[in-house]
Amino acid sequence: MNPTENPVNSHLLSGTWALLYTAPLNEEIVDRYAGTEEGPFLSRIKPLAFGTIKQTRSLQIIDSINGSVKNIADFSFLGINGSLCINAAAVKSLEPDTQGVRLLVTFESFVLTINRIRVATISLAFIKPKGWVDTTYLDDDMRVGRGDKGSIFVAVRTKMVPSL
Repeated sequence: MNPTENPVNSHLLSGTWALLYTAPLNEEIVDRYAGTEEGPFLSRIKPLAFGTIKQTRSLQIIDSINGSVKNIADFSFLGINGSLCINAAAVKSLEPDTQGVRLLVTFESFVLTINRIRVATISLAFIKPKGWVDTTYLDDDMRVGRGDKGSIFVAVRTKMVPSL
């Protein structure tokens, strides 16, 4: 049903995508935070903040030509706006089973911004966390995928310009 053959090789993959829906593929075997609305990082912090953190927008910027991905979670905390941006390098998988659909991702850093002021930039070079994302459906406006933690997500192309 995918109208785009080899989605990771298509120009359609690059762009800014707004997350509409995410859920774990199998709630019994995946990281319980992987399929949450907030994503794995904010969902771990949210219980500690007693409901004072609310995600306001979740974007993903993919630049398949230059091999980069940015995951951006905008949030509010007690009326203060913030953003968490996770930067990653991405390469196309060459494995026969996943070639054409999988991007291999290595997370490089995250940036925390509060009221448009960069508060912290933390390098992840010492850990080098890795993952992957398969694009199982891609057209001009919609992308459906699955991540290495088992989550499925639906995103739509947006013209929004993120505040980084």
